[in-house]
Amino acid sequence: MNPVAIGPFLFTMGVLALLAGTVAGQLAAGFLARRGHADVGNLAFVLLLVALLAARTGYVASAWSAYAAHPADMLNVRDGGFIAWVGLLALIVIAGGLAAVRRRLRVPLSVTVLAGIATWGLVLLAGRQLDATAQPPLPQIALHALDGQTQSVEAWRGRPLVINFWATWCPPCRREMPVLAEAQRRYPEVRFVFADQGESPAQVRRFLERQNLHLENVFLDDGALGRYYRVRGFPTTVFIGADGRMADIHVGELSRASLEHSLRRIAPQASRP
Repeated sequence: MNPVAIGPFLFTMGVLALLAGTVAGQLAAGFLARRGHADVGNLAFVLLLVALLAARTGYVASAWSAYAAHPADMLNVRDGGFIAWVGLLALIVIAGGLAAVRRRLRVPLSVTVLAGIATWGLVLLAGRQLDATAQPPLPQIALHALDGQTQSVEAWRGRPLVINFWATWCPPCRREMPVLAEAQRRYPEVRFVFADQGESPAQVRRFLERQNLHLENVFLDDGALGRYYRVRGFPTTVFIGADGRMADIHVGELSRASLEHSLRRIAPQASRP
């Protein structure tokens, strides 16, 4: 889902929904505490952390082939790798168990958890509905290759497409570039496009040479394509199906596991190990 900008901060819809659910749960806990019930605010926060750990563990287990080769990636939670239903199940089971054995927690803990889950779900649902009504087709925008030739983005319809918005001065862009270069070689069924933001051909060539990166489809974007897809931070990677419609968007650094997870949205066969 498209990220949401609030002031100078950029949030994915998943993070925004999590924040909204946390606030709703804490408000419910505080309201009940003021009316004589046990204060479960701190307990609810601990349960949230446990749920997030469970969601992350579930994701790592589901993408173990990618993480086994690069174990350090398991600690990189910035890749957005969480399975929501695993965390939700852990939260419900643990909260239910506590409420069952500690009677004084039954009402405040149940209301707090339900308020948080309901708010989280409503925000996610609203985000999905907004995305469903705003899926732009491939635009008639021309990008310039490093050799000066131009290419229309619309001409890339008919094949799964990944567009990576990046810049040489962006540290997370540089860190994820080898992952994307490896994927470009591994999945020839998918067209990978690297849209540099506002830099000169010489700057990009120097960077690729220093990093010993051999990439196909490196283009220069003057900002038109980034504005079209509402890119507000780098790196941002857009995943587009063969029909030309955006299927997923990832803000921030990609790990091998998160890249393969998004590839499954547009090319299920190509993303299998």
